[in-house]
Amino acid sequence: MNVQEIHEALDQGKKVIWGNALYQVFKSEVTKGCEYQENHPTNINGMVLEIICMNNYFGGIASIKELDDCFIDLSYRMTL
Repeated sequence: MNVQEIHEALDQGKKVIWGNALYQVFKSEVTKGCEYQENHPTNINGMVLEIICMNNYFGGIASIKELDDCFIDLSYRMTL
């Protein structure tokens, strides 16, 4: 998936996975004044993409190369 596709999927409430179900992609607000985040290629409208391990909640900002291994979990149903 590309950056735009992932942002759109997350905006629609879809669950985006990286590699396997243990790793999930989330949007995170850019830290003001952090040039790394402000200029990061996953930044769209002040939100960057992060990959988080759902076992220990450790993670970080996704690289463009990592996004190639992302997919939408079609079994996930968002509840409102």
